[in-house]
Amino acid sequence: MSAYVVEQNFIAAIVRTAQEGPADVPVWPGEWTEPYIWRGMSADTVGKLLFLENIKSVQARYGEDTDMVPSGSGLKYQPGRVRRLNVAECLGALDCYEYQACEHEAWPDTEAHTFVDQLRHSLIAHVTGYEWCPRNLTALA
Repeated sequence: MSAYVVEQNFIAAIVRTAQEGPADVPVWPGEWTEPYIWRGMSADTVGKLLFLENIKSVQARYGEDTDMVPSGSGLKYQPGRVRRLNVAECLGALDCYEYQACEHEAWPDTEAHTFVDQLRHSLIAHVTGYEWCPRNLTALA
């Protein structure tokens, strides 16, 4: 498996979508954001958390001195202006981010992993045709 540090605006787009909801969902049920995602954390703090977790992953994969990790001011999370992603884009972005951030053994126990998991579950509910525990599956056999 390989890993790289994703662009800061990539993370910022995920965080903005988590905060404001996907661009293609007219009314975003914001209840889920309060209990976990924002537990007293600002969007900037969540972005920093995701960015640093990605760096840890790359360092675990390639060593502490890898040139694949930004140095100097590049180590500071500095997102630009980004658009909100739609549901499908954000699910793809989460899959990509997780692939880049999961290279160290502690990944399953991190705040970043929990954030990704919670956001993914919230987004899945907005996939066209998705129904939790559909009742008519046995009738299809």
